[in-house]
Amino acid sequence: MNLMVKDRLKILDCTLRDGGFANDFYFGNKNIHTVAQKLSGSNIDIIELGFLEINNKDGSDWSVYPDMDTLANFIPGERQSGQLFSGMITYPGFPIENVPQRIDSYCDIIRIIIRYSELRESLEFCKQVAKKGYAVSIQAAITMRYSHEELQMIFDVANEINAYSVYIVDTYGYMQEYEMIDRFKLFNDNLKDSIRVGFHAHNNTNLAFSNTMAFINCPIARNIVADSCLLGMGQGAGNLQTELFVDYLIKNCNADYKYEPILEACEIIEGFWGETSWGYSVVDMLSAINRTSYKYSRAFRSEYSMSFVEINRILSNITEELRHRYTPDNTRRLVESTVSVAKQIK
Repeated sequence: MNLMVKDRLKILDCTLRDGGFANDFYFGNKNIHTVAQKLSGSNIDIIELGFLEINNKDGSDWSVYPDMDTLANFIPGERQSGQLFSGMITYPGFPIENVPQRIDSYCDIIRIIIRYSELRESLEFCKQVAKKGYAVSIQAAITMRYSHEELQMIFDVANEINAYSVYIVDTYGYMQEYEMIDRFKLFNDNLKDSIRVGFHAHNNTNLAFSNTMAFINCPIARNIVADSCLLGMGQGAGNLQTELFVDYLIKNCNADYKYEPILEACEIIEGFWGETSWGYSVVDMLSAINRTSYKYSRAFRSEYSMSFVEINRILSNITEELRHRYTPDNTRRLVESTVSVAKQIK
């Protein structure tokens, strides 16, 4: 195994952010504090505390925060040397005027999910956040959706603002290893040497672990970031499991993480297991192998009581226009068109 991985790699645990999708982001004030403290004590490199978003929820119990001060309250008083904390914004869910100039008590990194349909505006927002003093990480959700020309726009802005990282995001968990490696090489060829390449895996086809192993062991001499969540908690089939990933790195890469605090944090997250829905399922797998939003499959199953075969038939014939654009209306249109075709055949 590549023992030099530990010198290039940082783990970003996003349990309180991406994991929050599985339970409407409700963790409770005490649990948010405890999970953040345990992850900090484990030496995890970057801990993501949640979303910054204009909302009506009390930020003390939900990991969706109405302002930076509320998010900052959950940063442990004592952090490990070199440890970083992040928050995430989905453009345009948090106006730039609500992002304060960074001070030491605020998070170090703001990760920004850019909007595909408003790419230029999203990248301009990244520039403005960087001017506020934060390290910026650019997250191109469903990275496979982007053309090389669109990715070049992202690379150009990332290089201009000296971004902390630019991510390959397997939002719907369908990327194959060769596709991830191909994207990694493209990112590596076009980004400044100082910018990390990140990888965010989803587990719809049970490839989150193996794809991340291929990512961290790829013979490219660049600093990298890999995301994970406790128990793999997250939307759809969930994410790479922090406890599994850290164990691998300790045993194979001589990584300096402390394992018991991670297990103690897992005890907390396991308490949400029976109340929420994440983990492998055929329904989520079908959306991934057909490269569509997992929400289509779930709607076909729960709202229209479709069989696996019926779901697969619809998704295998979905148009490119609708592939990544789940809405209840689009789902209904797909169902109606399928019924119409079936009647014509009869």
